[in-house]
Amino acid sequence: TELMGVTNGTNPLQSVVPALDVALLTQSNPFTGYANTITVSLSPNIDLTNTDGSTVTIQTLSGPTIGSTLALTEVSGFLGGELGSTGAYSADTLVYTVASGHTLYASTTYVWTFDITNPDAAQSPLVHFTVGTTKINNDAAGSQTIAITRLDPLPGTALRGVTNGSNALHNVIPFEIKEFDDSIDTPFAPNVITIVIQTNIAFVAGDQITITGMLLGTTETVDVALTSLANDATSVWGANVSWIGSSGDVVFNVTGTMVEQTVYTFQFTVTNPAASNPVPTIGIEVNGGTPGPLVNVNMTRNASNTDVVTDPFTIVSPEFASLVFTTAVAPGEGSELVFTFTPGDELNTELTNLGVVTFLLPGFTGGTDSGLTSAVTSSPADKFDQASFLRQGETSYLQLTSKTGVTNAYDTEVAVTVPLAMQIKLPADGIVANQANIQMAVGPYAAMVWSSAFSVETVAAVAPLFTGVKVNDLAPKGAASTYTIATIPEFSAVYLEFQELTTVTATILATGDLISLRQGSAAWGCYATRNDSASTSRTGDLSLTLIAGSSPVSSQLTADFSGIDAATPGGTNFSLCYVGQEITAAGPDSETAITFHLQSKVTSVQLNSNGVSTSRILQAPRNDFSVLLFGDNIADTDAVSFIPDAEDCPTQAATALDLTHTSAVTVASSVGSFVWPNCKPTTSGVPIVMDSAECPTIGFYRLCYNDGTTIETGISAYIQQVTTIELTAAAHLAEPTFTGTAQQYQAFGANFVHEVFEPFNVTVLLKDSNGVACCEGTKVFISMTKAGVDASSDLYNSDSSNANADKIVLADSSGVVTFQNYTIRNTAGKYFYFTVSVASANLTIPSTAAGVANVGFTVRPSKLTQTTTLASEYIVGADGDNAAAVLPSSILVEAQDRYGTVLPGLVTADDYHCEAMLMTAGSGLDSYNGAVASPPDSDYGGVQGAVTSTDLTPSTVQSGSTNVIFNLGVATLSSLKVVKQAGMYFSIKYTLTEHAGTTGAAVVGTPLSTTSDNAAVTSPTSYTTVAFSTTFIVSPARMKISWGSTPTDYTSTTFPFVARLDGVVSTAPSADAPNVDGLPSSLTVTLLDADGATLTSAACTSCFVAR
Repeated sequence: TELMGVTNGTNPLQSVVPALDVALLTQSNPFTGYANTITVSLSPNIDLTNTDGSTVTIQTLSGPTIGSTLALTEVSGFLGGELGSTGAYSADTLVYTVASGHTLYASTTYVWTFDITNPDAAQSPLVHFTVGTTKINNDAAGSQTIAITRLDPLPGTALRGVTNGSNALHNVIPFEIKEFDDSIDTPFAPNVITIVIQTNIAFVAGDQITITGMLLGTTETVDVALTSLANDATSVWGANVSWIGSSGDVVFNVTGTMVEQTVYTFQFTVTNPAASNPVPTIGIEVNGGTPGPLVNVNMTRNASNTDVVTDPFTIVSPEFASLVFTTAVAPGEGSELVFTFTPGDELNTELTNLGVVTFLLPGFTGGTDSGLTSAVTSSPADKFDQASFLRQGETSYLQLTSKTGVTNAYDTEVAVTVPLAMQIKLPADGIVANQANIQMAVGPYAAMVWSSAFSVETVAAVAPLFTGVKVNDLAPKGAASTYTIATIPEFSAVYLEFQELTTVTATILATGDLISLRQGSAAWGCYATRNDSASTSRTGDLSLTLIAGSSPVSSQLTADFSGIDAATPGGTNFSLCYVGQEITAAGPDSETAITFHLQSKVTSVQLNSNGVSTSRILQAPRNDFSVLLFGDNIADTDAVSFIPDAEDCPTQAATALDLTHTSAVTVASSVGSFVWPNCKPTTSGVPIVMDSAECPTIGFYRLCYNDGTTIETGISAYIQQVTTIELTAAAHLAEPTFTGTAQQYQAFGANFVHEVFEPFNVTVLLKDSNGVACCEGTKVFISMTKAGVDASSDLYNSDSSNANADKIVLADSSGVVTFQNYTIRNTAGKYFYFTVSVASANLTIPSTAAGVANVGFTVRPSKLTQTTTLASEYIVGADGDNAAAVLPSSILVEAQDRYGTVLPGLVTADDYHCEAMLMTAGSGLDSYNGAVASPPDSDYGGVQGAVTSTDLTPSTVQSGSTNVIFNLGVATLSSLKVVKQAGMYFSIKYTLTEHAGTTGAAVVGTPLSTTSDNAAVTSPTSYTTVAFSTTFIVSPARMKISWGSTPTDYTSTTFPFVARLDGVVSTAPSADAPNVDGLPSSLTVTLLDADGATLTSAACTSCFVAR
């Protein structure tokens, strides 16, 4: 039977050695400082009872801070309460006593736990069991205490990545070494972070370790590359780390099994914040995986840290106080440079920053691609001693190096002087005062990210070499800065003008300076293409010519851009590069910050399709015009417009028609036609002229094109104002040379007399303000006035139109305008003027000559025509006046054109007079006074000078004082009579006179002179072809015949037809014939008027014949 828990213990000599069949002490957490649960497993081979005073003791329970009791939690094997609820703890010993009435039975495994907190220090004590019990023996000795000790209750297995981690109270520090170091305290600088880790945990692939607290002002999550420095750290820590900017966590994904007690060192680089945050606390933690969660613990700064500032990411900003140019402030010229700055970080050639301060100097040039070096001086002395300058990639930079062995304090200002001899040249595109992109950074250029640089606080402005560039006279458009980008057409002749604006006395630009255009618009594109040859992506070097006297100083050239390629439909950008003659030794070309946009959509135009292709219309007319477009795929659905130079095509190309906008017109057959409908002659006022108020405004205009997208073209037009209009003839032409055919370049003057309906030309020359012929395509209008009243309706063009719209002629390419084969109709008279006009300029013809009153020009009728019919015979005394042959009471004489049309425009105010002169001729029968015959009959002669003033009455009609004046083209002569005359071949000659003559050759007494005195008209010939009436007979009223000594009177009714000489009285029917006996010795015939008075002027020797 069982005895004292021993099977068969009642059997004689059945005995066992008291022992613990199961004795095990394990833990839940091996890490120092963490809560830990100790699990106890115990199975005795004998019963342990309260009556025996049985106890279970755990010894060497060192480290944790525990009170006098420790709670017990039963797990398995217990019936309940066998060891009570607590154990008594003292001096690293924990004692459990079997409770009253309870027994720990043999061969039963009892498992219980108790909770402690691991100590902060690592430890590995040999924790063990001792079990004591008192049993009653039968020997003399009496009772005896049995002690059972188990010294190896620890399993020795790994727990949470810790070797022997399951052994109770085997405590390790998770990260025994956890050091953090940064390398630079400069804002925005690339900061090299060094991490040194020694762990007591065998992390495995897939675990994550997190460094916390790296809050550097970013919210982005980025992968940062790791670099191993010891024990191939990246093989287990990974090649990259994920930096979560928003939380500041740097998460490492373990890629291999770490070796406990091994120091891993690695680095990664981050960018410092702009300014110091509240100094971050850098920690390390584990959120799971092999060791389970490990709370964040602070990392420590590496003992070898050399930074002045000990807290990580405590940012000290460098201060770039000033950059001073001491020897020049001219673009493109070399200068001594003085940099004054405070580094904000210690500088030493032995530190990470290598003792270097780097200055970014955009646009500065000097040296070759190999750069420049020079010794420098500093104040305080001996702080810096070397400088190097180099253009690399897309920048220029200068490095100043601290003197070897010298440490520059982070907070000490220093001034470093770079000598003129180093020949660093100021940028050709100038410097803005306190220009932000002139910057400094701590460290060498190769190690820097340029966003880490700090701008200069004070730097003087340097005017750019090119403050302006004009393409075809247009200021550039298409970018924020006026002179940043300019559009150019892909054409063989594009005019460029570069303006220099400098505050120094020297002029930098010079004839012979070179420019080129190179494809690309990135900064420093000139440097990038410095070794390229001319091609479709780069022009050759183009030589500038200084414009003499220009202000601002300017250079110009006309360049061929047809050889470079606008590679894309939208065009391609090209950088403008410059090399001045005196800076060619400076090496690579200077940047100008000017970009040209080359487009091939519209490459050139022709004004009014004149056959001259250009990208720069120098003289567009100030009226309607058109352009013939050349380029890539000009389509009739596209639109084209001109807008003022100051405006932008993308925003204003479609502006409605006004005096400065053409509106967008649809292309038709590659032509854009621009019309200002109201730019036409005025409809009121004198004289009628082109209406400048409705014609386009003078100035520069840019051509815009739209094929779905509106673009700048770089093509310009200058709407030119005609300043002067000149006649092309140098002198006036006398009228006789004018008649018959139209005269070229006829000049109209005060001495010019023009025949109505006679074709003529008026030719003028248009000139600009410089006196140069100009303005092809300009509408030139001619109008006419008479005596201050518009008479344009009497001016006709070669197509017989008198409409003003039809009297407009366009100037040719030489500025010449000819109004050809024009005629004046329906009018005649004096004070005529032509007005030749364009928008805002006109010429009056004739113009006032020096010392001569301007009285216009005269228009004479082609002919005079008597329209009143005269009888074939007039008898003296027959119409109530016994002494005269009375003509019709009113005789009308018309002033006519060559076609016999009366000229109603000849009015009383013209003071044109009609003179009447009695003429006679005999066709070989009449005698006359021997004067030269006059037309129309060569036998006509003048009346006898001695009787001219009295033969035709009233006598005033025969002299310059006649008051018979043409009105509405008709002169009326009243009450004309012929006196003292008789004969067969009379006529009246009508002559036009300008006005009554008072001086000079008088008409009276000189019947062949037909021009009255006219001081303003010097033509020696007749104004107008004279008119003659039909011939008529003037018969005497009576006749007296003397037969021998006895005269006999006969009246006109008794005038004998036959005189007999035989002395026999006549019989009927001739009974009344005189009968003279024989031939009388004389026969005298006297012609008489009705009163018997002799007609003393009659000289018609052939009118009456005695036979």
